[in-house]
Amino acid sequence: MRIALFMILLFLSTGFAKEKAGPYRELLSQNDLLHGLVTAREVSKPTRANLDLAAWTDNSLFVSPGATKEPTLPEFINRQALDSIMKLPWFDKFESKRPHGAKEVFSFPAVKRAATIEVRFDAWNQISGALGREPKINVQRLWSDLGTSPNYWIELQNRIGYTIGYAKINSKQLADTSGAFHKWLKGDYSTQILDSAKILDWATQLASYWYPSLNTDLVWDLPSTPWPSASVGKDVLAFMRKKTVANPTVVIRGNPLGTPHFTVLSIPGIGPVARRSGNASSVATATGSVAEKLADRQLPENYIRNMDEITSELQTHGGDFAAWDAELQGLHNKWKAMLDSLPSTQMGFSGQMQWLFFRRSLAAIIANDWTQQTGTAAPLPALIDFKGRLEDAEVNMLFVPVPSKEDIYPDLLPGGDSTLIGTIVNSWERRFVQDAQEEGMEIVDLLPPFIASRKNDAESKEFLFQKDDTHWTRRGMLMAAQILAARIKQYSWYASLNPNPGRFEVRDTLFTRLGDIVERLPAQEQTAFPPVVQEGSRVFSGGVPYQGGKGAPIVLIGDSFTGVMESVDCRNGGVGAHIARLTGLDVEVITSWGGGPNVRAKFLKARKAQLAQARLVIYMMTSRDLYHYPDGWEPLDENTK
Repeated sequence: MRIALFMILLFLSTGFAKEKAGPYRELLSQNDLLHGLVTAREVSKPTRANLDLAAWTDNSLFVSPGATKEPTLPEFINRQALDSIMKLPWFDKFESKRPHGAKEVFSFPAVKRAATIEVRFDAWNQISGALGREPKINVQRLWSDLGTSPNYWIELQNRIGYTIGYAKINSKQLADTSGAFHKWLKGDYSTQILDSAKILDWATQLASYWYPSLNTDLVWDLPSTPWPSASVGKDVLAFMRKKTVANPTVVIRGNPLGTPHFTVLSIPGIGPVARRSGNASSVATATGSVAEKLADRQLPENYIRNMDEITSELQTHGGDFAAWDAELQGLHNKWKAMLDSLPSTQMGFSGQMQWLFFRRSLAAIIANDWTQQTGTAAPLPALIDFKGRLEDAEVNMLFVPVPSKEDIYPDLLPGGDSTLIGTIVNSWERRFVQDAQEEGMEIVDLLPPFIASRKNDAESKEFLFQKDDTHWTRRGMLMAAQILAARIKQYSWYASLNPNPGRFEVRDTLFTRLGDIVERLPAQEQTAFPPVVQEGSRVFSGGVPYQGGKGAPIVLIGDSFTGVMESVDCRNGGVGAHIARLTGLDVEVITSWGGGPNVRAKFLKARKAQLAQARLVIYMMTSRDLYHYPDGWEPLDENTK
């Protein structure tokens, strides 16, 4: 009754109906879509255009992920607001019904992003910024007749996806004089049928792009059974009400608000594409049988150096972490006031010199004592348990918390100044390193060398982090790879694996990236941050792009820092590929775009049988997720023991 009453009120308040979805079929009812645990679609023709539309449009991940209550009635969108929009030079006229010629439909946010990066066509970004002045308006779909001289319309909706009408775009404002955008849209984007490998590439890119604000990750190794299985949790099983998707092609898990949401896409004839594959490592393992393999348990120089570094830091800050934190409270309070002044849903904000920063990273820096986290919020017990499992298999482990951009460039945050260059602004992150090492875990501590290197930005002509993105640049990535390679070469088993650096070569390249913070800004601010050409260095072996496979002696696991420049962007040029190049040993990379804490289970389930061949697991993740990671540090179940 309440749902029915809600729908009646909605139609009375807007007078508009919901537009048909387009080239995909809903596998759940409209009622289910409103309540936000699963969005499931079937796409019979897997072009990029159709997959983008199915993934982005009316996806409850964006509106009410994991909602247990009925949606809030949206504010009424009045004629005055529409008239204000239609006065913008971008639009010719408003039409209450879909125009007869509007036959081809696309995802507006997906097209806006892809066209900006791939053909440097910024008009849709400009239009999005202009529409940002009216927060009650939502635009999910772009329509076109795809004629010789194409017409375009955007479908105007209220905030939960009910259609208000259509605004025809003024063709003179599009400024597509070369026709590059129209050729791109009408060409491969709309017509090329993707095979399973390209669908996996598409899904990986999408999960990595959604990750910063929606905490998404591609679900790997789906069983050849109907989805969902018990592993998704009781809430989702109950929500599906015995409905299943026979053989899903792609499943993306998101968790922005603490309750998991699943985006499920099924393509007839194509089963799960996210499956681990690869040949065994070409590098010889240690001499003798597998049973003779032993982990290196010597006290490493790196471990001793870390402890000395933190002891020295404490001596200059009152002798303990609480005193150090008290010194920073004035600075933290200023940043807290700035964050509190932003809308709670705004994840990105501008600093100085057009640098962009991520809200969650700064929130972790100014948070209270990290050591007070308990239960599944506490990272250290989970990490110690994981390390113990590896040691049982005679596998060494290095844990690598990657500093956030805010850690390295606090002087460029709002209100910062040059006096902050070289300053450690989070004492509790240092306490975590000390506590972890006291528990016997070796940390590769990137914070001190990154802070020291940050002072050389002008000389290197390249920053350590991207100005509009949460991730490092080539310079920062290579610095981490060099530090890790130097440590790996000190293991007692290193020489016995017959390292061969000579089989690798590096080819410098350029790639274009739209920073992952840009679309976390208010829409009207996004147009000031176009895609940026970045420098990359791809790794080749035997003349082909390098990719380590199953059986590699080194396995790099973690979050998006293991994937940038490796499985997205320039590809085969990320930190894993460069560790392989610098050490001469094969490195397999397992990336969890949804965050580093729960890659542990993914790794053990995917590689449990290969632990006999592994010598080292490098566990790399952003330091911000050591504080109140939204999903928590889930305990490893019996299947991963």
